[in-house]
Amino acid sequence: MTQIELIRAGHDYAFDSIDESGVITKMDTKPEMGGVGYGARPMGLLLNALAGCASIDILSILKKESKKLQIIR
Repeated sequence: MTQIELIRAGHDYAFDSIDESGVITKMDTKPEMGGVGYGARPMGLLLNALAGCASIDILSILKKESKKLQIIR
């Protein structure tokens, strides 16, 4: 199971998330809610993760069926 470490980054809603590979993701909330523009919004990251997981699954299925995908948008 994937593990992360979440560290408060010195501002009210700013965090650094460090994954098991050492990749750091900076997160913050929008300025209207007290954010300071430190990093990406968590909801945007969640949507990016969902899109990435779905795309990898689709490409894996196509590869198993020996099919090639020309364009992904």
